[in-house]
Amino acid sequence: MAVAGNGTPSTPTAEYETVSIASFSLGRDIKVQATIESLKESIPAISGQKPRAKLVIKNLSSGRVIHEEECGDSTVSDPGFWIDRGTALVMTTKGGSGDGIRVYEVTQSDARIVLTQSYRAAVIMMPNDELGDDVGFLIVDAEHATDPLEVRRYQYSREKKQFVVTGKASFSQLMGAFKAQFKKGSE
Repeated sequence: MAVAGNGTPSTPTAEYETVSIASFSLGRDIKVQATIESLKESIPAISGQKPRAKLVIKNLSSGRVIHEEECGDSTVSDPGFWIDRGTALVMTTKGGSGDGIRVYEVTQSDARIVLTQSYRAAVIMMPNDELGDDVGFLIVDAEHATDPLEVRRYQYSREKKQFVVTGKASFSQLMGAFKAQFKKGSE
């Protein structure tokens, strides 16, 4: 459940501890910080009132919370690239049968989800020069636990304002191509 901030400053409480943090500069004198805050072991979660863990994105320059949402066992990172009008923030979440990635476009006044995907095996961030203009992601997944792994390529679509699938291949096909490239280099 995502909830946009209402301008109320975040007040750290003794109930939560910061377990992951990423800071961004959005230009001159504009700093934003994203944290994953988890309830301390001795504090019980109250469904609908007190999440076990939450993502909090705050504009440090104005002191305003611009986004807050409940999350699971997660971490945040600064991948170092921009999306349209804001910087990217990556949140990865650990799960029982698979993990998840969520990418946000963060500006000084809001945060917007531009990719949310669960996966079973891996996520690889691809740099600009490999995909043509934009940073993208390779996500390795399988529909069901017994299905063969598949690799999907995600790139940002300026028209759709989100990351979209731009290609896919079987994992074994991709690994065969990798092995062939490394074999050539070692000869």
